[in-house]
Amino acid sequence: MIEIYASEPKAVECYPLGGQTDVILRRDIAQLPEADGEDAPTGWRCEERQFRYAGKLDAATVQADFDRWWAYDPAADVPPTLADRVAALEEAQLAMMDLAIGGDADV
Repeated sequence: MIEIYASEPKAVECYPLGGQTDVILRRDIAQLPEADGEDAPTGWRCEERQFRYAGKLDAATVQADFDRWWAYDPAADVPPTLADRVAALEEAQLAMMDLAIGGDADV
């Protein structure tokens, strides 16, 4: 998302929220050109992403691997549901039972 700021924004901001962290990332930060008849630039433009990370982070850690955090997808970081975990255990148990009785373990 493109954002406009009156003053130069930081590339990375992290805000602790309990055991989680709100992260704001900005790239392609550029000063806007002067408007007609004005002596000073009109502001700053950047591309911005925000997300909540389920853990503790600081700005230095995020800045050190900025591209990876820019690509980070919080939805992909969701732990499996209880039903998913039970299904995986049941499948593993059936495979072990097949092996124990000499069956084919192609489960």
